[in-house]
Amino acid sequence: MIQRIQTLYLFLAALSLAALSYFPLASFIGDKDSLVLYAYKLVSLVPDKIPGVTSFFMLPILGITGLVLVFTIVTIFLYKKRNIQLNILRISGLLLLVLIGLFFFYYVDVLEDISGGLTEYEIGAYLPVAAFLFIFLAVRGIISDVKLLRSADRLR
Repeated sequence: MIQRIQTLYLFLAALSLAALSYFPLASFIGDKDSLVLYAYKLVSLVPDKIPGVTSFFMLPILGITGLVLVFTIVTIFLYKKRNIQLNILRISGLLLLVLIGLFFFYYVDVLEDISGGLTEYEIGAYLPVAAFLFIFLAVRGIISDVKLLRSADRLR
C-alpha cells in the first residue's frame, strides 16, 4: 500500500536530499579566501579566484547524495517487498552517516585550511541529518508493518 506513513517519510527524505542542490552546506570566510560549499560545487566569493581543489573534490558528496536519493525514491515503490525495503533503507542510512561524517570531519577541515578562517553552517548542512531521521522513521514504520503481518499470520 503506497498510502502508508512510511511513504510520507521516504518522500520527505527524498525531498530533503533533493533540496541539497539548492541550499549551500557551509560558508568558509577567512583571510586567504571566502568559499561557499554546495553539494555539487565549491564557489569562491573573491572575484577572479579559483578554489585550490580539483574537480573530483565534490564527487563523494554528490555521489552519496545521488545514490541515497535514488535508493529512497525506488524504495517508495517497493512497498510489497518489505524485507528488500528494509535492507535498502539500512544501506541508505549508513551512506547518510558516511556523508555526514565526511562533511563534518573532512570537508570542513580541508576548506577551513584553504580559506584560513571560520565556518558558518548553512541550512544545507542539516538536510542530510533530516533525511537520516526520516529514513529512520520509515524503517521503524516498516518494521511495525512486518510485525503486524506476522502476528496476523499467527492467528490464521
